[in-house]
Amino acid sequence: LCAVLAQNDAGITLDLPRFLFEDYQTHAQHAAQLLASTPLGQSQMAYVDEATTEAITHPYALQFGADHSLFITSFALDHVVRMSWTLGEDSRARFRVFARVDSPVGLAYDASGRFSGGQARTLYVSSFTADLIYAFDDEGALLRAFGDEETLDCPEGLAFGPDGLLYAVSFLRQHVARYDAATGRLVGVFAGAKDGPSKALVGPEDLAWAAVFPGNETAPTRYDLFVTSYYSNSVERFHGLTGEWLGSVGRGIVDGPVGIAVSATSPSELFVASYRKNAIHAFDAPTGNFLGVAAGRGTEASEDGRLWRGGLVGPSGLTFSPVDHTLFVASYATSHLVRFNKSAHASQYDSYSRLTTSRPREVGHAA
Repeated sequence: LCAVLAQNDAGITLDLPRFLFEDYQTHAQHAAQLLASTPLGQSQMAYVDEATTEAITHPYALQFGADHSLFITSFALDHVVRMSWTLGEDSRARFRVFARVDSPVGLAYDASGRFSGGQARTLYVSSFTADLIYAFDDEGALLRAFGDEETLDCPEGLAFGPDGLLYAVSFLRQHVARYDAATGRLVGVFAGAKDGPSKALVGPEDLAWAAVFPGNETAPTRYDLFVTSYYSNSVERFHGLTGEWLGSVGRGIVDGPVGIAVSATSPSELFVASYRKNAIHAFDAPTGNFLGVAAGRGTEASEDGRLWRGGLVGPSGLTFSPVDHTLFVASYATSHLVRFNKSAHASQYDSYSRLTTSRPREVGHAA
């Protein structure tokens, strides 16, 4: 997020590893060929609709919770919003402030309470300025806070791993930390702590686990960790069991990658929000192959602040609906939520243009 707010600040000095620039011209040429020749095919998603409300100024991260409610971090307003809606002829959306958090960014959700000491429906929120992770119950009451400046420095993305631990990245740290979410205990640094290629994490923003090796009778499915690295313009891949750096994905294609999510229908398909390209790019996790521009290509905001059809301006967070697999994207610069779907008949979905919003109310507060 620091990159988003100050990406043009001439005073920023970055000690980028030399290897990030090796064969850059080759990467750029290859990327240009891919963008020009790759058929969008099934990766292309159709625009459905968009929504906005005064409660989500500069939305950043998105996370579905129980009952298909959507949590949204509003960085500029220092709160987390909970959105719920009803579908049908009289579609209605309701937004309310769920919890107050200083500069909230990342979100993770434990629906069953399996990873949270039995506390079902626990929401975890990272605070960019407090260098803490907050845990809230389903009513927005603060349960605990954990973290410190040594392991969390401008924390952003959060995600539960296959091992049940909570993984976190910090914009000013070149590593991935992991915690026991139930107690807040730091388990250790998982990836990016050693010298060498792992320094590719320059301005890590978000992370996601994707299936890279299908399970069988003798071996379980293997998941690797993928982390967006804003300043290296890449997605870095780490071995899911050892944390070993395995290489980069999307180099020369993504530009200012922020949010990352795994497809709701394919655990091996990654979607990455490219902030400076106003687009969502799709990749095959096992191979790293570019699948196409999923959404947002070639669109911009209109003069009145509303989006043109399918428009994204500075996309940040993204997530898939667990119900109908619709892709939700936060358009940070225009304070909109935009929906896309692989269906070519997007009109079958209820349009947000008909949704009405209720005035947000505060139900929780993080001290």
